[in-house]
Amino acid sequence: GNATITLRGGITHNGTTFNSGSGVYTFNTNAQAIGGTTALTITNVTVTGVTLTNNSASFTVSTALSGTGGLTQGSGATLNLGGTSGITTLTASASPNTVNYTGAAQTVFVTTYHHLTLSGSGTKTMPGSALAINGTFTTSGTASATAASALTIGGGVVLGSGTTFNAGSFSHAVAGDWTNNGATFTPSTSTVTFNSTTAAQSINGTSATKTFNNFTVDKAGQTLSAGGSTTALTLNGTMTLTAGTLDAGTATAINVAGDWTNNGGTFTPGSGTVTFNSTTAAQAINGTTATKTFNNLTVNKTGFTLSAGGSTTTLTLNGTLTLTAGTFAVGTATTI
Repeated sequence: GNATITLRGGITHNGTTFNSGSGVYTFNTNAQAIGGTTALTITNVTVTGVTLTNNSASFTVSTALSGTGGLTQGSGATLNLGGTSGITTLTASASPNTVNYTGAAQTVFVTTYHHLTLSGSGTKTMPGSALAINGTFTTSGTASATAASALTIGGGVVLGSGTTFNAGSFSHAVAGDWTNNGATFTPSTSTVTFNSTTAAQSINGTSATKTFNNFTVDKAGQTLSAGGSTTALTLNGTMTLTAGTLDAGTATAINVAGDWTNNGGTFTPGSGTVTFNSTTAAQAINGTTATKTFNNLTVNKTGFTLSAGGSTTTLTLNGTLTLTAGTFAVGTATTI
């Protein structure tokens, strides 16, 4: 039925059918756990003054998670939140575990996550303080979200078809792959830094064009490569190579509207074309690396100049140099 239930010893669900009804299930008095081999759904959960540990591979709170206590995710646990999350403490850093916001309009709880998924529909309101996601950040369904703080993502980013994510004005760090499978990603004025120094990373997924604002590769000893169906990288801002290698991979077109700065990284251009295309500002190829290597290089800058600067002494072009519009100034480059 819809009775109010108070529990002091937790729930283990190994059965076939459980219907919680709409009553509030209150966990109090003792530290308790959710577990068992069968997925468990409770409409309303209140945790009062104790810690409730979720050890279930699928525990769903469909309407409200609240109370003065805390819910702790165990290793391997999944928590599906279909409504509000007003509980005092949510501890979700165990490796691995997943917290999945499955409802309509929801507010994402401020905590450190391992895997974080935004699914369902509607707008997910992101926290206004810096958010750490130690595993993978995933969007699915028709969910939409706008970053309200910097995201530090220890795993990858998977943006699902039908979803919308706006990166805002923040600097985000990503240590895993970036996969866009048809989502609408709005980079705004953000910076995305790929920074794993322990593993290669890739920009992949079914979307042909991957668009960023400022784009930084800081991967000592490792490679970031374009893959999947990626044919173009479009950068509304700057490209900065700090360490490691950027491999153009399957991207035959890289369009850059800001400076190209190489301060010790390596660019593997493949057979594609890098086009400098800002029509609102001058651009520079600069940085501490003396030799900058491209395959095809195109200057398409109506009314503005692309110039070599910084410590650049040599521009090496494996393919063609095409001047479509604007001015190309050799600047500090004594050899082309």
